Amino acid sequence: MRTIGTMTHLRSLLLAFLLILAYFGVWRQVRVVLVSDIIFPVVQVFSDSNNGMAITPKKGASLVVMKHGSTSQYVFSGFGNSFFLLGGAYFLAFGLGWKPVVGLFLIHQGITLLALLCLFLAIGLTPAWLYPMNLLVTYITPAATGMYVLTVGRGPSPLRGSG
Repeated sequence: MRTIGTMTHLRSLLLAFLLILAYFGVWRQVRVVLVSDIIFPVVQVFSDSNNGMAITPKKGASLVVMKHGSTSQYVFSGFGNSFFLLGGAYFLAFGLGWKPVVGLFLIHQGITLLALLCLFLAIGLTPAWLYPMNLLVTYITPAATGMYVLTVGRGPSPLRGSG
């Protein structure tokens, strides 16, 4: 078993701390701008032609979608949420580097693009597409994050030795 110095542990913890600072200092505001200033106006243009739904921005980086005549709410949120933060901080704190963090970010981005596609299909075709959008945002994102962290996190790490 390899022994790793204190500096490697401190470096790993510092990288995780920097990711947390970047998340709360910059990324959360970027997510809000992406959803409320870019995605919402585009979605609003398309939803104005279809009177079946009301779409409103929610405080933070999400949109609330309601079908007229229904009390059900469906939430669309931007990628890189707190699940990304926790998984990314885990990877960095345990010395796995940036590569798995980028992979996790791409997974979140892919799921968000699928959810956005479902939202546009719900606006253009039928509100039934709100169900897969809700499934992707509410359940698939945390499940995919957990599975990715468990899978990648079990690999070799300089802080844990070779396995």
